Amino acid sequence: MGYWSIYFIAKLGLFYSGFIGFHWLPNLAFAITLALPLASTRHRLIRTLLAMPVGLSLLYYDSWLPPISRVLSQRGTLTGFSGEYLLELLGRFVNIWVMVALVLLLVVYIML
Repeated sequence: MGYWSIYFIAKLGLFYSGFIGFHWLPNLAFAITLALPLASTRHRLIRTLLAMPVGLSLLYYDSWLPPISRVLSQRGTLTGFSGEYLLELLGRFVNIWVMVALVLLLVVYIML
């Protein structure tokens, strides 16, 4: 699974820390799909390229953020926000210490 292992370890860490929810069945299906061996390098590349948006959408699905449809319906309101206010909102949703821990996890994985 390669780097996808970090993805699932990070998601489990975020879940057990209480930062996100975790839908076991979709995540298990995604992990099994990624773990299936493919002989062709071309097929592995295609699987990786298709898995990236699936992984992001699954992470969003596991998060407690509002549904995409709600965000898109409020697009006009969101475009009226100033850049400073959007940064403040981002600071409320993204914990800097969690991001540091995730980067450290990636560095440790690369070093090992």
